[in-house]
Amino acid sequence: MKIKEWTYKKDIKEIEEVIQKGCSLKKCLRAQSIGQKTIIAMKDDQGTIRREEKEILNVICTFYKNLYSMPINMEEEEIELPEMEEKPNPILKSEVECTLKKLKNGKTGGLDNIVNEQLKRATMKIKVGNMSRSIELNRGLRQGDVPSAKFFGCVLEEAFRKCEWESYGININGERLNKMKFADDVVLIGKSMSEIECMLNELTEEAKKLGLNINPGKTKLLKINNYESIKIKVKNEEIEEVEEFVYLGQLVAKEDPMGREIKRRIRLSWAAYNRHRKLFRSGVKMETKAKLWNSVVKPVLIYGSETWCLTNQSIDKLRKTVRRMERSMLKVGRRERKTNRWVRQQTGLEDVAKVIMEKKWRWAGHIVRSEDNRWAKKIIEWYPRDMSRRRGRPKLSWDMEMRRCCGGSTWQRVAHDRMEWSRMGEVYRAAWLPPE
Repeated sequence: MKIKEWTYKKDIKEIEEVIQKGCSLKKCLRAQSIGQKTIIAMKDDQGTIRREEKEILNVICTFYKNLYSMPINMEEEEIELPEMEEKPNPILKSEVECTLKKLKNGKTGGLDNIVNEQLKRATMKIKVGNMSRSIELNRGLRQGDVPSAKFFGCVLEEAFRKCEWESYGININGERLNKMKFADDVVLIGKSMSEIECMLNELTEEAKKLGLNINPGKTKLLKINNYESIKIKVKNEEIEEVEEFVYLGQLVAKEDPMGREIKRRIRLSWAAYNRHRKLFRSGVKMETKAKLWNSVVKPVLIYGSETWCLTNQSIDKLRKTVRRMERSMLKVGRRERKTNRWVRQQTGLEDVAKVIMEKKWRWAGHIVRSEDNRWAKKIIEWYPRDMSRRRGRPKLSWDMEMRRCCGGSTWQRVAHDRMEWSRMGEVYRAAWLPPE
């Protein structure tokens, strides 16, 4: 029993040091739980179960050797060069390989941030238990490599450039918004089902020419204010219609998107809290617990809050969630009759509603003062002239709070003055932040 108690105190001390230094908590917890995540069996190509470490390592190495040595079946397009008096000699593959071998290691990357080690033949190290083995990567790039993301982005951008979508999408002050893309997460936007079908088919054809395939199983359809019954197909497979989907960590839904997103954020924050529940409920100092909560749970709870339209009801939900977590950390239930003010004094956490409003106010000023041609600024300045609003009370808009604090639609002029915008932020918090 004494050994267990000593080990527990030692682990807690290590965790406190890691949190205070701002190092990786995941690595520390993984080092303290050695042996819990181990591969004990694996099937080979013939379906035989392998249980020894050496056999499991052979199965994994065989799989990745075949994966990174398969030939690429792509049709090479001939590039038409301008007419020249003397045709240049073709660049041989052996010449490129010889040049790469002569490049020195340990040098800083150029304008593309690609270092020399990544251009040379890469190796992959596989470790199973106490055994490890290295294999060569003769084809393709690893997912974590810098060139991998750059090459994929360039190829996908080439496919989009070949698509002729000038007349598709929503008219935003004379410009067409018909797509949003981030790496391989792409959203196509159209005014009708026929537009979406044409855009999707054209993108599928252009991507196929470049060796990219669209997965119909991962492609979803969301209709907002559209009641057409047309079915869209990709590769003769019907696209599933959904009521909501998550794009870049934010929920997009037909009905009540803000309410659903806040409920989802609360669920995810509780999941993040429960992953470290033993630490929050342990004998760690409250100062360390607060720092851990601010770095692990709080970012999950308020992610994307700059775009939220908050109501008093949603603010109350967020505050109640934080209070329950605070009481859980202090091991104080409702029966102890401790007030919320006392709990907040013990934990030292900041009001989540105040944090969200400050983030939203700063982000609004940043977007208005930006000089580039980003869509966020265009949509803030957009007035939909070809659309009609439904009957009834208008819904709460994102900039309604700024309008009321800064004298109507002229709030963007105020945002250009940093000093005045900072002063108005205090007025904004006093006017819109409900008391706890």
